[in-house]
Amino acid sequence: MVTGLVKQYDDRGKNFDERPYGKNDISYGLYVDFYEGMGAWRLGASYASGLSGAGEADSVITPEVTLLATDGIWEAGVSALIDYVDTGDETDWVSVYYQVQLGLNFPISQRIQIGAHAFYPFSSFSNLSDIRIGDLDYGLLLRLKL
Repeated sequence: MVTGLVKQYDDRGKNFDERPYGKNDISYGLYVDFYEGMGAWRLGASYASGLSGAGEADSVITPEVTLLATDGIWEAGVSALIDYVDTGDETDWVSVYYQVQLGLNFPISQRIQIGAHAFYPFSSFSNLSDIRIGDLDYGLLLRLKL
């Protein structure tokens, strides 16, 4: 399956100030999902430009690998991500970080799904218990079964 994801970012809290995304920044992702029963692996990357977050990032490419679990219309996952930041003067990889996600996917046809998801990015698993609604990113998903 091929998945497209448009994600809107929120400001990062005190535990996660190294990401280049600011409030209401948008990224566009393209992923391949490999399903086996109720589980799946997702591989792909997102792209964002014109960022308003900390630092002077012109653009960011974010590769990610995700382990997904589905049950009916529900989907949950945990991801490892890394940002490749371009400031215009230099490029650099930042530290690996993680995210958990939860969302609903609705079938439009046998080959098309749309979904709405919430994402909580965090820099270490010790910060996972610090989830606040204000720290969530949100995304809209379009999945095509090929």
